[in-house]
Amino acid sequence: MHESLTLPHATSKETVLARLTIADGLYLIVLIVAGIIRLSELARLPLSPAEAITAWKTWLVWQPEGLMAMASWSDVSPVYASLTSIIAQVAGFSDGVMRLVPAIFGLGLVALPWLWRRALGEVGALTTAVFLAVSPLNAALSRTVGGDGIALFALALGLTAVFHYRLEHKPIWLYVLAAAIAIGLGSSPLFYSGIFTITVAGLAVHQLGPTLPGNWIWPSRETGRQTAVFGLTFFLAITTLFLWQSSGLGAAAEQAGIWFGRFGWQSNLSALINPILTLIRYEIPLFLIAPIAILWASLRDRPVGIFCVYWTLSLLFLLPLQQSLIANTPLLTLPGYFLIGLFTQKTVETGMTRDTWLTATGFLLALALIIANGTRLLRSIATNPPDLMPMWILFLTVSFTLTTIFFLLSWRAELVTKGTLVAILIVLVGYQWGTGWWLSHQAANDPRERWVTLGTDDDIRLLVNVLTEISNQTTRSRWDLEIYSSVNSPVLAWYLRDFSHFKMSDALLPTMTTSVIITPVSEANPILGADYLGMDFGLLRSESQSPLAVSATPLLDIWRWWLFHDSPAPIQEERVLLWLRADLTNQ
Repeated sequence: MHESLTLPHATSKETVLARLTIADGLYLIVLIVAGIIRLSELARLPLSPAEAITAWKTWLVWQPEGLMAMASWSDVSPVYASLTSIIAQVAGFSDGVMRLVPAIFGLGLVALPWLWRRALGEVGALTTAVFLAVSPLNAALSRTVGGDGIALFALALGLTAVFHYRLEHKPIWLYVLAAAIAIGLGSSPLFYSGIFTITVAGLAVHQLGPTLPGNWIWPSRETGRQTAVFGLTFFLAITTLFLWQSSGLGAAAEQAGIWFGRFGWQSNLSALINPILTLIRYEIPLFLIAPIAILWASLRDRPVGIFCVYWTLSLLFLLPLQQSLIANTPLLTLPGYFLIGLFTQKTVETGMTRDTWLTATGFLLALALIIANGTRLLRSIATNPPDLMPMWILFLTVSFTLTTIFFLLSWRAELVTKGTLVAILIVLVGYQWGTGWWLSHQAANDPRERWVTLGTDDDIRLLVNVLTEISNQTTRSRWDLEIYSSVNSPVLAWYLRDFSHFKMSDALLPTMTTSVIITPVSEANPILGADYLGMDFGLLRSESQSPLAVSATPLLDIWRWWLFHDSPAPIQEERVLLWLRADLTNQ
């Protein structure tokens, strides 16, 4: 009897292990890499002004009645605020905790392509997941306070549910679809851009073909009613903190209004080409390989590929029509990397032989030589005299590589196609990984980056430490210091939130005798009711001029910034003055 009880368990365990493949192991590695990029050092950089106001309104929910009355979730993602409020009750309020929810949803986005193996194949799903994992824009959204990263996940989850329901007709996928819609409606205006373009792509496929896999069967009235009730309940719970914060409903409705408000034509050329320049800067695989994949999918009449082509085209049509042109750019990563994954699967589905791997290795070494000497040339070209050795090595390597490809194409074209694609993909993954890490971990507050418009200076944390030390010395408490700020900034509201006597306004009274006063640098000599000693700190960072306007060699400087993060463009700082009442220095 003992053997009969243990045998099924052993058999089940062996069955699970037997199902595991090399692709499963590789996918686990991809998820680990994505987790490291998104979850490590979440608190390394201070919150930007946009992040700070969202974090501050989330923090207000759990404060005493006087502050809680200010806790309206207007202009805030209610899904983000609800989930973060729950987590913060366990983990506390900090910069890292404020960024945790988007990071988790960003990791979930990387996991979703594995559910598309029927359409993309194992290699295609793995390729898509790899590029989503190292995508700089997705990594940045996953480490940014707000609902944009949540919206991307909701769109991908909804598409996954529709795809599986067409194939399996299981009611569980209807519930997943309802949950995805509930999450998306309360996430950000980015979700509405996705829904609009997906609808356009779906109508185009329905009218022009080809037919997508499976077929849509409308559920029974009972199943539809249950799904609708589940979706509505889930929406109310996730946007209102389980009905605790009713303003979440208004905030969810605002997302649609914000999206419609973004429509408007901008005639200046820089605004029109901004999304294209953003793609070239951060998502170069979409610029280099996605067009080839679009052409291939169109000629081969692949249903899922054609849907992604229509989706991409509808997004490119939407970008110039919205005032916030750069905001919709991350949406292109979904259809773009799905197309690249599908193209990679169909290219290598016949198998990778030893000759193919040798060819890929040879091309990879050639690309490494080209990149290494190209970057050395850019480094040395500004010196006098320039080092010509990298230029000759670069010229000879390019010539030899192109000659080799020409002769191999006439001999074994498939070998060259596979080897070249694999080598280019490996190089692009490495480049994307480095760019994504730089943008999300080091340059998220650097306004010289095209993705960043306004950042918070690192001095803000030094300011908090100074105020904490003053409070300890003068009040014998970390948070009892009297502080008044005439700089009305969400950054100050967030980072000085724990000081119980902190007040903020737009004006400064001349008779004030508060212990500490914070003023703009423009008020270098404010008229105060007592003697004060002042010191300055950086608050915000913005780009003062375009590098094209301050450089004699703009094209070279752009390349140096992209490759070495070395730019002559100055950063303009908005600084504040901290005034300490003179009599407190004796304590």
